[in-house]
Amino acid sequence: MVSTYNWENMKSVPVKSISIVLPTYNEKKNIEILVPEISEYLAKSRADYEIIIVDDNSPDGTSETAMELSKKNRKIRLVKNTEKKGIGFALRKGIESAKKEIILTMDADCSIKPREIGLLLAEIEKGNDFVVGSKYLIGAVYEKGNFPLFAKAIISEAGNRYISIVSGVPIRDFSLNFRAFRREVAESTKPDDNKNFFLVQQVIQAHKKGFSIKDVPVSFLERKYGESKTKIWGQSFRFFWGCLAESFLK
Repeated sequence: MVSTYNWENMKSVPVKSISIVLPTYNEKKNIEILVPEISEYLAKSRADYEIIIVDDNSPDGTSETAMELSKKNRKIRLVKNTEKKGIGFALRKGIESAKKEIILTMDADCSIKPREIGLLLAEIEKGNDFVVGSKYLIGAVYEKGNFPLFAKAIISEAGNRYISIVSGVPIRDFSLNFRAFRREVAESTKPDDNKNFFLVQQVIQAHKKGFSIKDVPVSFLERKYGESKTKIWGQSFRFFWGCLAESFLK
């Protein structure tokens, strides 16, 4: 399936300053590819940027690779957790460390190509406060792979529809870690979950604070190396009750 977007137009997207936050756990091989690609993309756009790699105490040498990358490019920084805490904790640390006007978070598994960054930034420049990438909108590309991944995708889409209905936030994908938001959003929201539910909390809290939220179709590919850390069955209970609590009790 081929995306309908004209990627050449993304090169001219106006950007003031942006912090890219990459949470990592056992992503050594992936960041060797992804981080230089992000740097090249942002350098071409002449953006004032920084890349913050937040490593969750990976045993595979991810932090060492991140340190080597930072020595080659001073715009790259490493934040290392002393113990494994989870993606939510890593995202919170990275967002707190961010220094630029726009903050963008994305996974480090090469499932999202750097050229997709322009899609989110274009919507920010139109005046939106919070822009979320979506695997489920018309125009999106979603590589589901083998049967277990296909079943996981079906469960994920159903869960995201449930969250949208309960929370009243009119977007299709709450769980994809590919999103851009203004610094004011980061300062006004306080998601405290240390796992994947952090992503849901962030959107619901931004909505309740009155920030404008927009979702855009993106191309979500199978990871380049390694295994997914998302445990869909283990998260289902947390997402179900957590969404109710976040929407009505806070």
